Amino acid sequence: MTEKQTNDAEERMAIGAIASFFGTRYGQSNIDRIFKTVGIEGLSGSKSEKITYVLMDHFKKDSFSFATILETLIQFHSLAPKDIESLRTLALRLGFNIEDKHVIPTTDKELVLSENKPFDAFKVIEKILLSAKNKMHIIDPHVDQSLFPLYFVDVSSNVEIKILTKSMHDKFQEVAKKFKVQRSNFEVRLSNDIHDRHVMIDDRAWVFGQSIKDAGNKSLSIIECEDPKSIETNFLRLWGKSRIFL
Repeated sequence: MTEKQTNDAEERMAIGAIASFFGTRYGQSNIDRIFKTVGIEGLSGSKSEKITYVLMDHFKKDSFSFATILETLIQFHSLAPKDIESLRTLALRLGFNIEDKHVIPTTDKELVLSENKPFDAFKVIEKILLSAKNKMHIIDPHVDQSLFPLYFVDVSSNVEIKILTKSMHDKFQEVAKKFKVQRSNFEVRLSNDIHDRHVMIDDRAWVFGQSIKDAGNKSLSIIECEDPKSIETNFLRLWGKSRIFL
C-alpha cells in the first residue's frame, strides 16, 4: 500500500468515526461534506472547533463510546498540534485527557455531590480506583465487604492493594480473608490513629469526605491533593506502626 493509499484509508476511518455519530456511513466523502450534511458547515472556527461541536453533541447521547471515537479522530485525522490542544481542553472538561494520541479517563480536581446520589458517587470512585496501574493505598476508618464486588474485583492483579482502617463492618473480615487467598499483594492493617479518608492511586491522592462504603448517601466531597507525596508519607508512617490483620 502506498503512502497516499494509507493516508486515504486513515482519512476514511476518521470520517467514518464522525459519521457514526449520526448513524450514517459516508464512504469516501470528505469532512466538509459531512459537516454540510449535518448542518454545521456554516460554523465559524477551525476544524477542531467544528469537530468539538459534534463531539459535545455525541457525548451527551453516548458518553461510553466518546473516548473511542475521539481517539480515532486524533490518531487518523490530520489535526494540527493547536487543534489537538483544543480537543484536549474539551476532553478535560468531560473527564478525559489526551496523552500521546490516546484518550484516557481522568477526574476533576474537586467534586461535590449533593445529598442522596450514591450511584454518581460510585461511578466517580470506580473511575479513580480502576485507574490504578501499580498501587492502591486506602485510609478509611470504616470499611465493609462492598469494596470487593464494587471495586476490587476489577482491579488489575498486578496492583498492590493496602487498606488501613479502624473498624471492619459486616462481612469484611471473612471476605477479605477469601480475597487474600487469591491475591498475595493484598494487605489490611488496623490503627486507632486514623481519622481522615485518603485514597492513593500510583502518584496521585484524594481526600474523601465520607467512607467509601457510605459514599453518596449524604453530601460528598472528593478532592485531589496537590501534594500526594506527603499523603503517601503519612500513610507509610501510620502503616509502619499499625496492627497486621492480613
